[in-house]
Amino acid sequence: MLWRGAIALTDGAVGLAEKIGMSEFFIGLTVVGVGTSMPEMLVSVLSSFKGNSDISLGNIVGSDTFNIMMILGITAVIMPIPLSKSVVWRDIPLTVLSMVILTLLSFDATFFHLKRDEISRIDGAIMILLFIAYLIYMARVNIRTEQIENINKRMGPIGVFLRIVLGLAALIFGADIFVKNAEILAQKIGVSDSVIALTVVSMGTSLPELATSIVAASKGRNEIAVANILGSNIANILLIIGTSAVVRPLVGMNINIIDYLVMIGGTVLLWLFSFTFKKYRLDRIEGSILIVLYCAYIAWLIK
Repeated sequence: MLWRGAIALTDGAVGLAEKIGMSEFFIGLTVVGVGTSMPEMLVSVLSSFKGNSDISLGNIVGSDTFNIMMILGITAVIMPIPLSKSVVWRDIPLTVLSMVILTLLSFDATFFHLKRDEISRIDGAIMILLFIAYLIYMARVNIRTEQIENINKRMGPIGVFLRIVLGLAALIFGADIFVKNAEILAQKIGVSDSVIALTVVSMGTSLPELATSIVAASKGRNEIAVANILGSNIANILLIIGTSAVVRPLVGMNINIIDYLVMIGGTVLLWLFSFTFKKYRLDRIEGSILIVLYCAYIAWLIK
């Protein structure tokens, strides 16, 4: 379901970019990126409503780390990923900035000497407004100027719509099956909520991004492959954590600051890798390094 959904979503995204005159990167950032973040949205918002801040926040921190280090790493090992100058100099730095904002808001007591660490409703509302401003900015700078080679010139508006909707539905439903059963397995082993959120839940809810990026790269749609990850990460932080905090302030969080630093460090490393070996490209060796570092982090986490 994940794989077939990713194929349908990728085809629909390319068709949509052709129809409305926007770049593939913008469609990947919005429709694909936000769409593949729906599992994270469901898990985090429902966990926040139930008062489980560890699952709500750990899911996002873990997902963003997994997206950058494992998904882009695996995709690069399969097929090196070209990175445009705008991705290197604008989109990766904006992703890092959103991660820094989340880190600062998560450790109020440490950084701002407040009584406790809390992401309040006001913090959440500000994050949602920042996400809206980000989308408006990206829409203005991503109007397509070049002609996109459509994967199916006979694809009409209904075909585009059905591919996107059915693709997202298959991705989300497939990920939901995985996450539910993985959580049951982890609980039987006796793992804590924070560790489950950072590993099993975050990996499971990131399966749509994994399938989509690999399929997009294999089809030569590198803009969608990269934008899917960066768009998902920013949406995870600003939109999903923002919404979760508005529903119910996130307090009593047991996610370690090291987990945040790994998330930020992996994204900074991605930026540095864009200048090594072949410039503006994530090569197989660099992808392999990201995978190894992520595996080492998980080994440390569950030790």
